[in-house]
Amino acid sequence: MLPPLLCSALKYTISTRGKTFEFDMSKRVILVPYSPEAITAVRGLYLLMRVIKGIPRIYGIPSGDPVESWKREFFNRFLSLLKGETEVTKVYPQMDFEISTESLSVRGKVVRTALGVEVEVKKAPEVQGSGPSAMLSLDYQLQRDLLKLNPIILPFERVGFFYAFGQFVFASTEERPSGIPKALGIAAAMINGLVTMGELRQRVKGMTCTGSPSIPINCDEVPLNSLTPDVIEEIVMGLALEIAKPEDVVIIEVPELLKPKERALEILRSFRSRLVLVSDQLAIADISS
Repeated sequence: MLPPLLCSALKYTISTRGKTFEFDMSKRVILVPYSPEAITAVRGLYLLMRVIKGIPRIYGIPSGDPVESWKREFFNRFLSLLKGETEVTKVYPQMDFEISTESLSVRGKVVRTALGVEVEVKKAPEVQGSGPSAMLSLDYQLQRDLLKLNPIILPFERVGFFYAFGQFVFASTEERPSGIPKALGIAAAMINGLVTMGELRQRVKGMTCTGSPSIPINCDEVPLNSLTPDVIEEIVMGLALEIAKPEDVVIIEVPELLKPKERALEILRSFRSRLVLVSDQLAIADISS
C-alpha cells in the first residue's frame, strides 16, 4: 500500500491538440490513458515542474503595491526559466497550460519557440510588515502550495537511451563527468534524473547486474550493449525506484513495457514518490492495492 500524501490544491492542466489533461498533485498515482497527446502532456508536465522547482525565493524592496511587485518578479523568473529549459533542450511541447493553487494561477502557451505566460494572484494574502519583510512574507504564502516537487521522467524510448548513455548515471569522477548535455533533449532529461551517488547492484531475471564509475554496467559479465531490452527495462525501473524520494514525481510512459505485468506492478507499488503513468493496460487499483 502506498503511503498517504499531505493534501495539496496544486494542479497542472495541460491542453494539446484538442485534448486536456489534469494532473492533481494531491493524488499519489495519476493514470493517463495512452495517446500521442498524453505523451506530449506528461513531457510538458515535466518541463513545467522543472521550471517551478527552479524558481527561487522572491524578496527585495517592493516598487509600489507589494502584490503587484511580487507578480512581476515571479513572472520574470518563470518566463526566464521556461525559455532556458526549452532553448537548451530544444524540446517544445505544443501546449496551453495552467498551474493553479488556491491563491495563485499561472497560465501560458508553448508554440514552438513562442512562449506566453500570465500570472494571477487569485487570493491575495495579508501583507505582513513592510519593505523586504513584506515581500518575503508574500512569497512564502504564495509559493508554499507550489510544492517544488522534483520530476523524474522515464520516456517510452528509455531502453534505447540507456543502451547509449547508461554509464553516465554514475556520479562524476575526475576522468568522467556524470550525466549528459541537456541539448540531447528527453534523453538527457531521463539520464540526468537517474544519476546516482552509489553503485548499481540489482538482481534482474536471475542475473546479478552491477556497475559503478569504474566498472562498466554488466549482468553476469554480459556488457550493457549485449543485454536484452527486457533486462534493460528492469534495470532502468529499478534505478528510478532506488533514487526516487517522497518529494519526487516519477513520470513513466508505458510502464507495461516491463514484463511480466506482475513484476511491473511490484515495482510500481514500491515507489514512495508520486507516480504519473501513461498506460492503457494498468489500473490505479492495481497499483494502490
